[in-house]
Amino acid sequence: MSLKGTVLQLFFIIPIVLALVSYLCYSPIPDDIDQPWKMRLFLGTAKFGAYLGNSMTFFGFGTPINVTRLILRKTAVKETDRSLQISEKIFNGVKVRVYQPFDRSFTGKRPGLVFYHGGGWMYMDVDTHDHITRKLAKELNAVVVSVDYRRAPEFPFPTPLFDCELATRFFLSHASHFRVDPRRIGIIGDSAGGNLAAGVALKLNEDVNATKPNLQVLIYPMLQGIDFSLPSHVVNSKYMPELNSIELTAEEFLGYMGITDKSVRDAMTSNNHLSSILKRNYRKFIDYKLLDEKLIHADYKPVDLDGGDARISSRLEPFIMNPLFTPIIATNLAGLPKTHVIVAGYDVLRDEALIYVERLKQAKVPVSLEYYEKGFHGMLSQIGDFEISDKCMSDLIAYLKQNL
Repeated sequence: MSLKGTVLQLFFIIPIVLALVSYLCYSPIPDDIDQPWKMRLFLGTAKFGAYLGNSMTFFGFGTPINVTRLILRKTAVKETDRSLQISEKIFNGVKVRVYQPFDRSFTGKRPGLVFYHGGGWMYMDVDTHDHITRKLAKELNAVVVSVDYRRAPEFPFPTPLFDCELATRFFLSHASHFRVDPRRIGIIGDSAGGNLAAGVALKLNEDVNATKPNLQVLIYPMLQGIDFSLPSHVVNSKYMPELNSIELTAEEFLGYMGITDKSVRDAMTSNNHLSSILKRNYRKFIDYKLLDEKLIHADYKPVDLDGGDARISSRLEPFIMNPLFTPIIATNLAGLPKTHVIVAGYDVLRDEALIYVERLKQAKVPVSLEYYEKGFHGMLSQIGDFEISDKCMSDLIAYLKQNL
C-alpha cells in the first residue's frame, strides 16, 4: 500500500477511534466528584463491558444476565493469601465460602461476620466480592462467611433471602465449631445484599428462640421499590447512569420478583406501578420529610399519589408490600440489633437509607450513620482504585473492630 493510501486510511480511522474513546469515557458526573478522570475511565470500562455483553448476547453466547455474570466473574479481583484458610462449605443446604485466619498459635475465640453480596440479586457472586470478604477476615482477625445464595431471576424472592437466613442460622448455632464467639457475630451486605441483611435481621427478630446477631451493617442498601421520585432519585439519576439509574434499580427489583416485562419496568420508573390506595397507605414509611432539609431542593415535587396501573399494582403487591422484600415498610423494628448504615451522597438509593435510619431511631434501635457526601454506589467494591473506596473500607473496619 502506498504512503498516500496509508495516510488516507489513518485520516478516516483516527477520528473514528477518538470518537469511540470519547463516547466511552464520557458519562455525566458531579462537578465535585473526587478523582474525576479515574471515574470517567471506570465508567467507560463499565459502558464498554455493557456493549461487549450486548454483542455477545446478539451472537448467541448466552442471555444478557448470564453474559453479564460471566464478564463480572472474569474481571473480578483475584488474590491469594496464605494467612487465610478458605473453604467452600454447605450450611443448611446453602453454599457458602468460609474465610478463617490461619494462626495455630491463637487459642481464643474470634468474632464472626456473615456477608451477603450485592449485584441486584442477579449479577454478582462470592467471587466478585472475594477481595472485600478476604480483607474483612484479615483485618478483623474474624471468621467471615460469604453466602453464595441462589440468584434471581432463576430463583426469585424469597429464595435468595431464605438461603441467607438458613446459612446465617447455621453459623449462629455452630459458632463454637469455628472458634467464634456467638456474642460477637454480625451480618453485613452491600446494595441488594444490604436488603438481604435487613431482611434476615427482621426475620430473626420475629423468632423469640433464634440466636440473634450482635449487629447489622447495611451498605448503600436497596430498601424499597415503592417510590422512585425521592429527592435522591431526582438529583442523582442524572449522574453516572452505568451505576446509578432509576431504570437499572427498577430492573433489579423486578428481576428479584422474577418479572422481565418491559412495560412493568416502564410503569415502575414513572411511579405508575402501584395503585393510589397503596401509595397513600405506605407514604408514611417513605416520608421525604424525614430527610435533612439540605437534601430537598426548593422545586422538589413528591410522588403523585393519584393514578396508578391497577393491573400492574395487583401483580407487584405481594412482593413490594412484604417487609422482607421492602424492609423500609416493616413495622416491627423494635428489638433489631445495633445497626450501622453506610450511605453514598451520589446514589439514587441515598434517601431511602437515610429514611430507614430515622425510622430505626424512632423504634429506639441503636443506629449509627456513615455518610460519604461524595460517595457513589458500589464504591466499596473499588478498594485500591478510589481514595473514597479505601476510606470507606478503613472506616468500616474501624467500626467493626470497635463494635463487633
